[in-house]
Amino acid sequence: MPEGGFLYKNTPHEVANQIEADDRHGVERAIRYAFEYAVKFNRKKVTLVAKTNVLRFAHNLWQRAFDDVRKEYPAIEPTTTTSMPARCTW
Repeated sequence: MPEGGFLYKNTPHEVANQIEADDRHGVERAIRYAFEYAVKFNRKKVTLVAKTNVLRFAHNLWQRAFDDVRKEYPAIEPTTTTSMPARCTW
């Protein structure tokens, strides 16, 4: 459901805008898939990479859902980070 667009596209003054819309059901489904994958393939950790400091509402939902779902998987170590550039380079 992303919405957005461009202003002054392909110019030095270009602006891009995008709105993220997430629902709890879909977020939990994705998070639960990650934990199930970890169990199936003997992984020890699942990490949520979220920009809760910037995307204060949508990624707050992801963080809260992650905190709830992780309780169902005590054998998996949950970790979170807000440093997306750092995660992309590891």
